[in-house]
Amino acid sequence: MGKYVSIDFGSRAIKVIAMDGSPKRFTLTHFAEREIPARDGDVKEAMVQAVEAMFAEMRLSKEHVSVSIPAQECFFREFFVPFTSTEQIAKIIKFEAENYLPSTPIEDLIVDWYPISVEEGPPAKTKVLIAACPKENVAKVLDVLRRCDIDPTTIGLDITGLFTTCRALGAIDDSSTCVLVDLGARAMKIGLVQEGKLVHIRTPRVGTEVLLEPKAEGEDLGVLDKEVDLTDIDVGQLDLKELEKELIVSLSGFEDRKEAGSSEEEEAEARDGRQSALVGRMVREIVRTLAGRRMKTKAEKVLLAGGGIILPNLIEELGQKLQMEVVPVDVLGKVRHSLNGVDPAEFNHSLPVGIGIGLRQMGLATTDFDLRKEEFRFTRKFDQIRGVLVVAVCALFCVALALCYLVKGQI
Repeated sequence: MGKYVSIDFGSRAIKVIAMDGSPKRFTLTHFAEREIPARDGDVKEAMVQAVEAMFAEMRLSKEHVSVSIPAQECFFREFFVPFTSTEQIAKIIKFEAENYLPSTPIEDLIVDWYPISVEEGPPAKTKVLIAACPKENVAKVLDVLRRCDIDPTTIGLDITGLFTTCRALGAIDDSSTCVLVDLGARAMKIGLVQEGKLVHIRTPRVGTEVLLEPKAEGEDLGVLDKEVDLTDIDVGQLDLKELEKELIVSLSGFEDRKEAGSSEEEEAEARDGRQSALVGRMVREIVRTLAGRRMKTKAEKVLLAGGGIILPNLIEELGQKLQMEVVPVDVLGKVRHSLNGVDPAEFNHSLPVGIGIGLRQMGLATTDFDLRKEEFRFTRKFDQIRGVLVVAVCALFCVALALCYLVKGQI
């Protein structure tokens, strides 16, 4: 039985992974995945039922559980703070973050951080990357798990779980400069890695769901199919504010309006067109991300994960348009497992996030955020009942003292 369990809450599915061992020598023992309804009905109840069913099916312990949520549920910012001490930064980080998150009251956010770089100065300062998550998002996940009688030790993010797995499997080392991409159903998570550190995160709202939606009246996605030549881009000439304001045409379907009797060939052509448009949008977002942050060295590859990578020819199309090597993250090819009779092609793409979250719980030192803070802080079971025990012990002591006085009076 796997001792460490991780739950990856995706936008369309929930994945549960169990592992055993240590960070340097671990075994994947269990895996299960359940789809959740697309926004309609009681989604929370469906999530509860899915988690309970997977834990019961695999007979997993609820003692050591960690969780990841989609990165698109958070805001990400980078800025300098005038300290290098971890303790000093922790005291002021939420107040500093308020200056960079004007649209949301800071008291409604959980903020976590890690250092990107340190400049000794003078003056000394640290560049930090923060993740700010609305408390209602954290509360929703904890409520689902509470109804399953699960109290997770940590709540992390899918993109950092992917980063941890890539580090552990050797796909990223201390000299690596590359792009992490997790292509999900409703969002595309992009992480820039510089010299082995995750230094930048973006979450464009584009995912594989657009391949299933009908075309809106009057939409034209042709601009997204244009080739992008990175050698022609002068990053210094880009107006990033304009890029941020730019309204990129929606990809809610790339389907020609067909008459009732349209042929299978026309439908296949429409599917290919939608996928081509999706790849074009992915390229555009990756280029925007690279343009928005100057890297010390050129990114040498794209590490790709998420359900979207199983789309036919996606990896080849993306590599051709980016003019960069695109490598799918291979877990089962490098990780020991006791999953008998499995086809890696079926769910290899679903494993990287959960593996990374589990490795962190095992004690692997890595870059990650933990959203279990403030009122959501994790407390072990003894800590939860310690106050009650103190009161009970004091009450028993008072009763014993009273009995002693009564006995003494009778004597």
